[in-house]
Amino acid sequence: MKTQTKLHYFDKAIEHYNKAIRLKPNFAEAYTGRGVAYQRKGEYDRAIKDHNRAIQLIPHYATAYFNRGRTYLGSGEFDCAIADFTKAVTLKPHYAEAYTNRGIAYQNKGEYDRAIVDHNTAIQFNPEFAYAYNNRGIAYYNKNRFDQAIEDYNRATQLKPELAQAYNNRGNAYRKKGEYDRAIVDFDKAIALKPDYAEPYNNRGNAYSCKGEHKRAIQNYNKAIKLKPELAKPYNNRGVAYFHTGNAKRAIDDYNKALERNEGYADAYYNRGEARLHLSEFDKAREDLKTAKEKGTDIINAFNNDYESVTDFEEKNDVKLPEGIAAMLTN
Repeated sequence: MKTQTKLHYFDKAIEHYNKAIRLKPNFAEAYTGRGVAYQRKGEYDRAIKDHNRAIQLIPHYATAYFNRGRTYLGSGEFDCAIADFTKAVTLKPHYAEAYTNRGIAYQNKGEYDRAIVDHNTAIQFNPEFAYAYNNRGIAYYNKNRFDQAIEDYNRATQLKPELAQAYNNRGNAYRKKGEYDRAIVDFDKAIALKPDYAEPYNNRGNAYSCKGEHKRAIQNYNKAIKLKPELAKPYNNRGVAYFHTGNAKRAIDDYNKALERNEGYADAYYNRGEARLHLSEFDKAREDLKTAKEKGTDIINAFNNDYESVTDFEEKNDVKLPEGIAAMLTN
């Protein structure tokens, strides 16, 4: 969620670029500069149009390709972004920012090894590039190489101590290693540096949930939702916390909200299905579990994270599962 102050600055920038273009209609730098301002406002179509014009005016303008690539990256058009970053580094071979941004695009496509190659190249050309270390850390994190990720986040924070994202990301890696208190320290730091940053509140909530401190987790999810209500994860995670406090109905309300924001959110379907099992809403639970499985969740593994067996579930919750559902969770 962009603050009104930030939007004001972007609008003022656009006004100045408009004036520059009126005075000099073929001013390519003004077009791509205005495109960046539109991109920061989330107006991707207008941004692309401006970057296109800049490239039309200067076909070998590496910065315009880079800026258009950033716009495609923001709008989720990752192949288009990769093509533009590739053009940028072809025109400007030592363009470290373009390499690491192409790495981000590859990460979004799940191509983590290619991402790491690009981040390595960015670091080779600019060894003091904190963002490249942070971005490579994300790629290592997604490959479950948490120690290497932490090394990169350490380097990022050494180079740029105010980089809140690196602390947040390092906190996630510590949480994955089961070092919950160290994770919370990092989330605290990220929040201190950037109080309107929703993600570390959500992630700190996850760390508190892992420690069994569900009420504190809920407080953090509440803050994340207040800051960025369009995010699905804090609703899903708050639902899990409510579920663990014994409030299955309130948990379902949150899973519903998560799915309103992301209808493809497989884990939210599984979580809602599990909550409905507790309420003996078996038909609805069956549909949710089926949908979760179709969308890629290993529902048997997810079930076994909480229960040793169907019998264990039934004994703990005084619920007898229908044979069909019991089979779904064991076979």
